[in-house]
Amino acid sequence: MTQILIVEDEQSLREGVAEVLELEGYTVLSAENGQMALDLLNQHQPDLIVCDIMMPELDGYEFLTRVRQNPRLNTVPFIFLTAKVSHDDQRHGMNLGADDYLTKPFDPDELISAVEARLERHQSMVAPYEKALQEAKSEQERIRQCLDEAAEQFRRFIRLSPDGVLMIDLKGIIHLANPAMLRMLRADQRDHVVKHPIRDVLVAEEVSTMTAYLQDVIGNPEHQGLQFETQFLRQDGTTFLAEVTMGYFEFGDIAAAQLIVRDVTERRRVEAELRALNEHKNRFFSILAHDLRNPFTVLLGSIELLMENIDDFDKTEIKRLAETMDISANTVFRLLENLLQWSRIQMGRMEIDPAPLDLAVIATLNLELVRESAQAKQIQLINQITTEIPAYGDMNMIDTVIRNLLTNAIKFTPPGGNVTITAQVNGNTAELSVSDTGIGISP
Repeated sequence: MTQILIVEDEQSLREGVAEVLELEGYTVLSAENGQMALDLLNQHQPDLIVCDIMMPELDGYEFLTRVRQNPRLNTVPFIFLTAKVSHDDQRHGMNLGADDYLTKPFDPDELISAVEARLERHQSMVAPYEKALQEAKSEQERIRQCLDEAAEQFRRFIRLSPDGVLMIDLKGIIHLANPAMLRMLRADQRDHVVKHPIRDVLVAEEVSTMTAYLQDVIGNPEHQGLQFETQFLRQDGTTFLAEVTMGYFEFGDIAAAQLIVRDVTERRRVEAELRALNEHKNRFFSILAHDLRNPFTVLLGSIELLMENIDDFDKTEIKRLAETMDISANTVFRLLENLLQWSRIQMGRMEIDPAPLDLAVIATLNLELVRESAQAKQIQLINQITTEIPAYGDMNMIDTVIRNLLTNAIKFTPPGGNVTITAQVNGNTAELSVSDTGIGISP
């Protein structure tokens, strides 16, 4: 509802004007002088002011001057009431910011017309600004909501991220550590990390490098970021290797660096195991290819010799070649069995099946498997196991161990050397050893 302030020291006129305006539906505030009116304006924002000029304490001109000096009131329509007005008085009032004059006496219609005209004119002037202001407020509210949503999404991202997140200022003080980072550091409470220097969560050797990176990134907001690895120090004194991505970030009013931290300790361990496994596989295939070549050479040579001389050989010669081919074929078969066994071990499908066995038999079979390799280097194989050596274990696993010992001994023994295999029973334990004259594995 439109509110009008009447400032008039003559009570009857003040009440009369108020009555006319109230009958028209306006809300009326009244004051008998300028000072009282100023006090009212501290609590109210009228839509129009009707004011007498000649008043005690604070006249109309001074009151108008005070009103126009107030940014909240300087556009409120202002109508002067006066018994008579000269041209100079009117110009003076207009210069001070008055919008209209009503000369006493005036009839109610004249008062109402003046009030309505000034209100309409004021409305037409301020309406576009009010609309623009409202639109600006709506846009501001929309932007605020978007910012609030973005801030909440950022907080959720930080809170739920599986990677550790740190916010660090130029002095190296940590201002934020998300739950994942606290778990990596094994910190029971956020206060054990936040507000502490970054050096408290790094191994000593990494502090100077981290400080240089912080200065580089924070000192250059256009920096595209850094990626590096560093060693963090946990609360329990253990360490872990982390992959870090660092970039510039304005954290509130703080110029900071944001660190995305990923624990790569397990990944590096798996990578090292994989490299070792690949190296082992390559060595295995190299040995296998070499060991297969010799029996295949003997087998193919025997077959070729038999085919070329089948009509000339007697049964004794044919039997000898057949025995040679049988030994070579069994050697190839056992080598292929070893390959399949190695494959099962690598795939975790090797089953342990312990049973009674004789180490002497297993040793003899493996000596035959590696005999071709030993002969190629003129290495003498010496089997000192002359009696049965009973044992209990997994046949495949023990067979693999003995074969590997013999293979390594031949590999690292110089040509013309010796490889000796021995075994004995000591109480409830069967012991087997492979010794050589080279630089191989000690017995």
